[in-house]
Amino acid sequence: MNGLIVQKYMENPSLINKKKYDLRYFMIIACTKPYLVLTHTGYARLSLEDYQTENFGKNDKFDKSTHLTNASVQKFHPKFKE
Repeated sequence: MNGLIVQKYMENPSLINKKKYDLRYFMIIACTKPYLVLTHTGYARLSLEDYQTENFGKNDKFDKSTHLTNASVQKFHPKFKE
């Protein structure tokens, strides 16, 4: 059997100040009796460009910085050091 991945891009995502974001929060349930949960404070990442879809997929130089929040993409943006 061959694998299949189906996904749909969200055209109307949740935004913070017109920017896409993602939240990372880590936890592990170490034991249920007694209940023991270990957590890490986590973090939020924001895109450097305001979200818009006009140039989506047209090789706009800031297209990835608009739609992807990971540092490996954002670090190439001129505003990254700010």
